[in-house]
Amino acid sequence: MWNVSITGATLSGNKGAAAMLRSVLKTLPPLIGEVGFSVLSVYPDDDARLNDDDRVEIVPARPAVLIGAVPLAMAWAVLRWLHLSPGLMRCSPLLAALERSDLLIDLSGISFTDGRVVELVYNIVCILPALFLGKKVIKCSQAMGPFETAPNRWAARALLPKVTLNVARGQRTLTYLRELGLENIALCADVAFALPERESKETKKALRSLNRFGGRHIVGIAASSVVQTYCERRGIDYPQAVAGLVDRLTETGYGVWLIAHAVRKSRKHSQHSRSSDAETCQAVYDLLMDSQYCQLIVEDYSPATLRAIIGECSFFVASRFHAMVSSLVEGVPTIVTGWSHKYVEVLEMFDLGEWVIGHRELSTVALWEKFQAMTTHQDEIREKIARHRDKVVASARRNAELAASLLDP
Repeated sequence: MWNVSITGATLSGNKGAAAMLRSVLKTLPPLIGEVGFSVLSVYPDDDARLNDDDRVEIVPARPAVLIGAVPLAMAWAVLRWLHLSPGLMRCSPLLAALERSDLLIDLSGISFTDGRVVELVYNIVCILPALFLGKKVIKCSQAMGPFETAPNRWAARALLPKVTLNVARGQRTLTYLRELGLENIALCADVAFALPERESKETKKALRSLNRFGGRHIVGIAASSVVQTYCERRGIDYPQAVAGLVDRLTETGYGVWLIAHAVRKSRKHSQHSRSSDAETCQAVYDLLMDSQYCQLIVEDYSPATLRAIIGECSFFVASRFHAMVSSLVEGVPTIVTGWSHKYVEVLEMFDLGEWVIGHRELSTVALWEKFQAMTTHQDEIREKIARHRDKVVASARRNAELAASLLDP
């Protein structure tokens, strides 16, 4: 029986991370046989409540625990080199899980990128204990780079060569990794593209609850607390810009579903919390001139249910990366508002790289003009999605194949 640990993703909170995690849990076992998973979770209590898989153990791995594990793992490695017992360090659930693991899978959606110092520390501690313990590590498809700032460049050069395999999520990330001189690299589409579809009672109930607004074409909008934060740093009122778009859409005959793609119900959040989009969506909704044709969807749905809801839309506006992934899987013409290269490098797989608005240029006018252009070219966009989708999904499944190939027979 294999033992595999997973870091960088949770079942709760960000449903994109949950989609990646559930995709790995479904696609890897058929390739390797009997396996037990240890999910190193920053939300262990919430994840334990959502875990419905007997093969999965939820291991507490909050940031403080991960940071504390680094010196312990280093000490463990030294003791092992001296042929001494690690003693009480075996009492650490995190280190114990890593020690018995044959492989660590890092599902961070984006890591080792400039301008994110706090996140960089988290990226480091997600993999460093496993590296100290001599474990194989695969960073499944994710955005990395650029590596222009000193702290990020130093960390990437120190750690990424020691990772068994770094999987780029697009050509731009692959270029950044090559510029570092790395050879332990591969290219695959995002893991969530391979999320198996599953009909469930939750999905059926959610679809029945949707307001179709008398047959109007529906525009789905996945607002993001992360993009809101980036906009605020530049003095851009993100909720007002999105609310302005919603007003124009409803005035011209569309219905709108305002969708939170990251939700945590078990704790209070400030308006600026990155772990939940519910507050951002509510802020947009509260600014509407007329909410008659807008439905607020902030329930804590599963990734599969959210994908099914997105698939019911005629058009989509995504600020959350994995909401964009779901709209592409479902063949829905999409425009994206984003803050890094991670969005455009995936859209480029569909020959749709022009349908991105950077957060620096975000405004109601920019959104409305891009939306009008999308409706004009919708047939062309749908054709491009249909033409590339199967290839992209197959590329996403290759993540599991690469992970399986790292396990000794």
